[in-house]
Amino acid sequence: MAHRVRVRNPIPQNAKYISADPKPENEGTELVWLFGTMKPAEQRVITMVLQADGKGDIENTARVSFEHGQTTKTRVASALRMEKRAPERAMVSDSWSYTIDVANTGASAVGDIVITDNIPEGLEFLNSNPSTKGENPLVWNIGKLDPGQTRRIEYQVAAKKAGEYSTAAKLSAAGGFTREASCRTVVGEPKLKMYKSGPDRRAVGRPATYHITLENEGNYQIRNIRLASKVDASFVMLAASGGGRLLGGEVVWEIPYLEPGKRKTGPRRPARRMTEKA
Repeated sequence: MAHRVRVRNPIPQNAKYISADPKPENEGTELVWLFGTMKPAEQRVITMVLQADGKGDIENTARVSFEHGQTTKTRVASALRMEKRAPERAMVSDSWSYTIDVANTGASAVGDIVITDNIPEGLEFLNSNPSTKGENPLVWNIGKLDPGQTRRIEYQVAAKKAGEYSTAAKLSAAGGFTREASCRTVVGEPKLKMYKSGPDRRAVGRPATYHITLENEGNYQIRNIRLASKVDASFVMLAASGGGRLLGGEVVWEIPYLEPGKRKTGPRRPARRMTEKA
């Protein structure tokens, strides 16, 4: 690429200038054409007519000058860093906090910092520190951050319904700097079903086995499950699987967690007392 292309042609002393195509910018003792920028392989043709005065041979010299440059672009990254955090899982009606940290890791101050965030439908805004109106979009005017300075924004929400909630905080600052940080929280709804089966009839003294099944039909891990099955006073508890214990007339199981779509089944075996009431 040639820039500022300039062609000069002085008129020989023993010749007279008649015409030229294209017409020159200057038609004095020196003809000048200005062609600006010419792309690679581009051609420009000049046709010039001179009239000899008969006093010797005509020596005509044309000279061209131009500028050649190369442009490079270097992206200068802002020294601002932003991170957003939230719990990965929650339950319907739970509340939790979103935390947004903004840090200036550079050597100079950055001003006009503004952070915005949107609360998805299904979540309810509770409060914020520093405070904001609580209307979408949430807006915090941070102002200026000096080198090494960090600011934290923390706001609380509550889940009104189950679903997957992805949120993204956006930052803008002086100089056209922008940043974005996102996180995701999956909100589940407990859907625990229980089935119990056992024999309709059993002779006195014969063991009877009962099966109890728990099934997690939701999309969230359920923790700290306590299952209790009452034992009639006329029965004797013989055994229980899965760590079941007899406590105060009930067989009790403590189940740490049950994953979505999983079920847990276990038998307990009471036996009717050997003597009948009179």
